[in-house]
Amino acid sequence: MNPHDYHAFIKQLQEKEFPGEIDHNEHIPRFDGSYIMFAPSHHFRPASSLMTKELVDDLSENGKKILSVGCGPAYLERLLVSRLGVDKDQITLADISSEYVPEGFRFYQFDMHKDWPSFDRTYDYVLFPESVLLNVNFSSKRGCFIGLHRQPERERGLSNILYRSLSVLNKPGQVRMTSGVMQIVKQHVKRLIESQYPDVTMGYEGELTYVDRN
Repeated sequence: MNPHDYHAFIKQLQEKEFPGEIDHNEHIPRFDGSYIMFAPSHHFRPASSLMTKELVDDLSENGKKILSVGCGPAYLERLLVSRLGVDKDQITLADISSEYVPEGFRFYQFDMHKDWPSFDRTYDYVLFPESVLLNVNFSSKRGCFIGLHRQPERERGLSNILYRSLSVLNKPGQVRMTSGVMQIVKQHVKRLIESQYPDVTMGYEGELTYVDRN
């Protein structure tokens, strides 16, 4: 199944799983409308896929484990369990708030930009599906330096998140995030990460940023 067909397939599944909750923009308005979450299909968009069919197959067929940082109400993770053959025990949720996190999942509450807790396991994938703070802290809309200028504060911030992700990542394993992180920031962070971790390769395609450990 090609990425476009799989994206359409995910949209069909989520309509059955969350009837009436998802709008035409693949968003899920929450409560008074001021809090918007991404629908699961948003993460399978062919242009910048946080999730792919291959990743889902790896989870469902090989029992790989996920740490989902910034999970929000965990629509994506709930769909993985209910419709895509992933066991709930394979998934660990993490968020700065526990307010919207569903019950029944392993969960850690912390701010991704600060100290991370000690986990009881390591992970094959570290994902950032609902991490609005990635955009708030690293996009070109914040701060006074844009374009080709260095962004030391943002470089340190993104590097620290990746360092912490690597500290709980198995070998082989992968970190995946989609956000508006500036290209100039990613370029410098790539050089820094790869110089310190010889078994790590960092890449980016559009909004997707990934780090492979092999």
